[in-house]
Amino acid sequence: MDALLAHGKQCEVHAIVRKPQSPAAKALAARGVTLHQGDFKSQESMEAAMRDGACDVVYLMTAYHPFKNSAKAETAQGISAINAIAAANPNAFVVFTSVAGAGKGPAAMKHIYSKAVLEKHLKESAIKRWFILRPVAFYESVDDKANGNPLKKGKVKYLTRADATVAYVSVVDVGRAAAAAIAAPNTWVGKTVTLAGGKHTGTEFAAALTEVSGTPSKYGLQVPRFLLGCLMPDLAAMARHMETGAQANEPDWEASKQLVPEIMDAKAFFRSKDAYANGEKFRRRPVFE
Repeated sequence: MDALLAHGKQCEVHAIVRKPQSPAAKALAARGVTLHQGDFKSQESMEAAMRDGACDVVYLMTAYHPFKNSAKAETAQGISAINAIAAANPNAFVVFTSVAGAGKGPAAMKHIYSKAVLEKHLKESAIKRWFILRPVAFYESVDDKANGNPLKKGKVKYLTRADATVAYVSVVDVGRAAAAAIAAPNTWVGKTVTLAGGKHTGTEFAAALTEVSGTPSKYGLQVPRFLLGCLMPDLAAMARHMETGAQANEPDWEASKQLVPEIMDAKAFFRSKDAYANGEKFRRRPVFE
C-alpha cells in the first residue's frame, strides 16, 4: 500500500476491507484510499466490491497462520477472491504474492503448498493477465515482536542453524516490486519472479548487524527445534528445508534488481531500521575486536 500511494496521482488506490469503520480501515481512508466492504470468505461480497471499484489492476495476497487459519482455509479464501476477480473483470491485471518454492519441498510445509494451489487456480482461471511474485524469507522476521522475536542489542535470531544460507527480502521491497509490476504490466504479465535482496548465513547476518549497529552481535535460534516441531510443525519443516540450501537457490536475482533497483540486503535492512525493538538507536560507529 505504501509503495502504491507513493506513486501519487499515477494511480487511484482502492482497498477491500471487512470492516470499513475499523481504525485500520479509517487510517487507510485518511491516506486517500477508497474503501469497499468485502470478505475473502464471501465470493459475492468480493465480486460486488470489485465491480464497485471498477479496478483494472488487482494486488492479491492471502495469509496462512498455523494457529488461526489452515492451508484449507487459505486456499478456499484465495479461490473465492480469484473467482470474484474473474467474474467482475477477467481483463484485470492481477499481481499475486505467493511464496518462494511454491509446490516444492516437504509436504509438511503447508503454507508453501497452499500458495501453489492458488497459483494453479489463477493460471487456469478466466484471468489471462497475471504476475506472480514469490518472496523468500522476510528480513522483518528477525524483529518480530508479535511472534516473540524482537531485535535485541547484541543478538539476532531466526529459525535456521547459524551455518545455513538463507535468502531474505524485506516486506518493504515486496511492496515496491508489486508497485513496479503494476506500473509496467506489459513487462511482467505472465511471469513468475522469486524476489530476494540477499542471502546470508546466520553468522553473516550477525556480522551485518554488528557492522551497522556498532555493537558486537551474535546469532541464535529463535525457537529450539524440538519445541518448534511440537508447536509449529509447518515452520519446523520449512526450517529444515531451508537448511538444505534449496531455498537459497530459488531467487531470480536479475529480475529482483530490475523490479527494485535499490532492493535491500541485510546491511541495508538494518540501516533502514537504525534501532532495536525497544527504540534504542544503533551506535553508528565501527566495532574493533
